Amino acid sequence: MATITETLIDKIRAVQYDTLPPAAIDMAKACVLDGIAVMLAGATEPLGLGRIVTQYVKDCGGNPQATVIAGGFKTSMISAAYANGTMAHALDFDNTWYPLNHPTSPTLPAILAIAEHHGLGGKKIIESLVAAFEVQGRMRMASTGLETGSGFHKPGTTGQFGAVTAACKMLDLAREQMLMAFGIAGSRAGSISINTGSMTKSSHSGHAARNGVECAVLAQMGWTASADVFGPKGFFDTFFHGDAKPELLVQDFAKPLRMVEPGVGFKKHPSNYFTHRPIDAAIALRDFAELAQQPGFLRELFAKLNAPDDAGVARIYMISDMLMIGAERFAFDPGFAAAAAAYIAHRCSPAIAIRSRVP
Repeated sequence: MATITETLIDKIRAVQYDTLPPAAIDMAKACVLDGIAVMLAGATEPLGLGRIVTQYVKDCGGNPQATVIAGGFKTSMISAAYANGTMAHALDFDNTWYPLNHPTSPTLPAILAIAEHHGLGGKKIIESLVAAFEVQGRMRMASTGLETGSGFHKPGTTGQFGAVTAACKMLDLAREQMLMAFGIAGSRAGSISINTGSMTKSSHSGHAARNGVECAVLAQMGWTASADVFGPKGFFDTFFHGDAKPELLVQDFAKPLRMVEPGVGFKKHPSNYFTHRPIDAAIALRDFAELAQQPGFLRELFAKLNAPDDAGVARIYMISDMLMIGAERFAFDPGFAAAAAAYIAHRCSPAIAIRSRVP
């Protein structure tokens, strides 16, 4: 009887360009364009992340196999994947989906590095990216113990298996080689969420991309590892202590492809996904500036915000204080402050949400 890891590998190998639905091909093309764009943006990240990672891999040297985006030079596939993956996540502009994940930044840099070095074409890139997205989506569904914002960060765990999927597809590894590559990747999985807000968070995608290439190349050369990384005492038992559903890795795999359903969430605004709703609220309420400028409106709203009638909204106090300071001490646009407050109110109390929408 096949192990769950063997079953997964067989399903990955069955993903072929010629059988992909048009919707998946179109979405993959959009993901490639979006991914390259966010790498370019990350190269000029204001705090210098792009500059540092580019100089780092340049100083490390390496055979000129693949391009470092905006760097003006080539280095090894592994180093290029690391630099480009780090820049892809530098500003958190890279796309996401549900369950929350960053499917492009750990995978596309690995794909592009291998494609450039081996002269592979667009069909292979699309096939590999679709398979990588499917595996990451399945990993997120199966990793029920992976919490957003704490513990392990997604790109360095589930994202890494997306990267090794992509690299294996690009290199056309045999079944046994793919089992080895996944086993190697299991020992390289990691990244902790405490580094959110620092340059290190961005490197989680870079390390995943680099590890994906390295694991596949090593397996191709004959390196060995466990052939059942998702079985007993494997990835799920080690990282989540039983809080996982490994069967979801293969159940209804690619039926439909997760790149198509639930699809991919491209960033509507150039910012972290969790800021999008308050930004939308600010834009929506911009037309109601008169309401926001009414004497006492902000104070009344904040007074209600400081007495939420639902549990689990501890951050509201900090946010409302910040908005009050911005609005009243530093001439912060009261329209924006009211919009942000309205969004918070909506999350806390339906009654307050109704009040905040009165024109």
